[in-house]
Amino acid sequence: MAPLSAFGFADDAAGESLQWHDSAAGLATVVALKQSLETTGGDDELVHDLAAIATALDVAAKQDVSFCFILRSGRDQFISPMEMDRRAGSLG
Repeated sequence: MAPLSAFGFADDAAGESLQWHDSAAGLATVVALKQSLETTGGDDELVHDLAAIATALDVAAKQDVSFCFILRSGRDQFISPMEMDRRAGSLG
C-alpha cells in the first residue's frame, strides 16, 4: 500500500505539476490510516477528516475518476469561486 504522501501535495496555483492517481488506491491508504487511528485512539478530528476523504475517494473510485491531493497555502479556510476556477480538477 502506498503512503499518503505518494498521492500528491503539489500546488497547481503556484505552477507545480499535478500527478493524478487511481482513486481506489488512495481509498485503500486512507481507510487503512483511519482504521489504524481508530484502533490506537488517534485524534478524533483527524479520524473525522480521513472519513470525509474516504467518502470522496469512494465516490471517485465508483465513477473511475482519478484524484490528487492539492496543497493550498494560506491562512484562510475559504475557497473562493475564482480560486476554484483556476484550479485543475475540482475541489471537494
